[in-house]
Amino acid sequence: MAEDVIPSERRLAIGLLAQPSLRHVARLAHDAEQRGYSAAFIAETVVRRDAISAITAMALATTRLKIGSAAVNVYTRGAALLAVTWAALAEAAPGRTILGLGVGSASTLAVQGFDVSLPIARLREYTEAIRLLWSGEEVSYSGRCVTLDNAQLEVRPDPPPDIYYCVGGPQALRTAARQADGIVLDAFLSTGEVTRMIRQIHGAASRFSGEIGTSLMVSIADDWRDAADRLRPTVARYISRFPELAREMGLSPELIAQITVTAETAGLAAAASLVDYDVVDALAVCGSPARCRRRIEEYRTTGVTLPVLVPEPLSLERVLADLAPVPD
Repeated sequence: MAEDVIPSERRLAIGLLAQPSLRHVARLAHDAEQRGYSAAFIAETVVRRDAISAITAMALATTRLKIGSAAVNVYTRGAALLAVTWAALAEAAPGRTILGLGVGSASTLAVQGFDVSLPIARLREYTEAIRLLWSGEEVSYSGRCVTLDNAQLEVRPDPPPDIYYCVGGPQALRTAARQADGIVLDAFLSTGEVTRMIRQIHGAASRFSGEIGTSLMVSIADDWRDAADRLRPTVARYISRFPELAREMGLSPELIAQITVTAETAGLAAAASLVDYDVVDALAVCGSPARCRRRIEEYRTTGVTLPVLVPEPLSLERVLADLAPVPD
């Protein structure tokens, strides 16, 4: 079914955390397209598969699905390399590729030898430099983080890919509202926090007109507590490893500190036991397919235009089928 026959209030994207193999990713993208999903996003971390290989596999397995990163960071690849990479991807999927940029996590980048410095300036300068390069003209650019000296791409994407910011902090959201074509908010945010962030976005841009997505971790089981149990370790890991993201979740600083210390001293299982069912229920989508659909609608009421469903591994196939815009 073509994307343009999916009513806007039913549009959904699928998000993958790089667990599946490339052949599996290609099949999932094909299935998502057939089931009426509007887009597929792939996340990138240091210990899993890179996003670009997966995006290429998805692009070659589909004809309509929009495909993008959510996100690649602005440290481990230069602006010119990202520009030429997405120009090449746009050859495989014209008008369907999205460059999702994010700051990345300090802990993940540290193991690669990168320090998270000037993150907002990097986002802005990468965006400006990449768009200039996509014009096909010679580009000289001198910023604090990006320098180009008469650089010119041999491949000019037509149309150029959209640039989305995958962010959650207040300064990054304000920058996204002014610079990005779309925004994908971080995972594990309550509807209240998403509402707050969307107000910030519209306030910074005098009504942002681009896509606003949010990453929703999803776990499907007939008993919502069984579904929540699968996510408790993930929530604990997220809080303990990504403190800069945890600060935006709306949890008490005391709980965040307790989970972080427990994860370091007693392990992830002990930290997961501190994550109550109500916390998981507020931050994620879990339960039966009907309950999950209701939760997704709650996020739409905040102003989200594209929920991005990120299944935990055991729920991957069920999320794809049971929550699809076009049911079997």
